[in-house]
Order: sequence, then structure tokens, then C-alpha cells
Amino acid sequence: MSDASKSPVFGGWSKPRSPTKEDQDILDKVKEQFDGRRDSPTSTFLALLVRTQKVSGGKYLFLVDIGEPKTICLFMFLPLYKEPTLENILPAMKILEEPLHL
Repeated sequence: MSDASKSPVFGGWSKPRSPTKEDQDILDKVKEQFDGRRDSPTSTFLALLVRTQKVSGGKYLFLVDIGEPKTICLFMFLPLYKEPTLENILPAMKILEEPLHL
């Protein structure tokens, strides 16, 4: 098994990877929160890359296509047994930062 395919250590961030359908479903749950921070809703909301951190629940950093010339990163928290919350909107290059500090 290669290092890239191993699960991250509890508390550590995974490497950027292609999102799964489950990842996109989690991202879709914060679209309304995202649109609430904008002047108008976005019609495109597609995960391009994702990083995760296992904590009491999960933290996600998504590189997102919002149908505009630039992509963005969305940092979100998924608590155990609750709906995810959008924590921050960040520059696209944040997803490639090593080590990742949010």
C-alpha cells in the first residue's frame, strides 16, 4: 500500500485527493450556507479536490468550482451526528499547503 492511499493519522490532514460521491454529498450540505455569504446563489458547486482530518467528527477542505474564473477552498466541520457547518472561505492554493494550518 502506498503512503498516499493510507488513511491519515487521527488529527492529521490527508493529502489532496479526488472527491468521492460521499464527499460531494457532504459539500452539497453547505451550499445554502455558502450562498448566504454571497450576493447571488451559485449554480455550479463541484468538488475538485478534498483533504480531510479525523477529529471528533471530521474537518474537510474542498477545492470547489463555483462556475467563476477562479476556484475557491471551503473549510468545513462535520460534527458527529449533526449537519456540517461552513467555517471559512479560503484562497484556492490553500489546499496544497504543507503542512496545512487552518
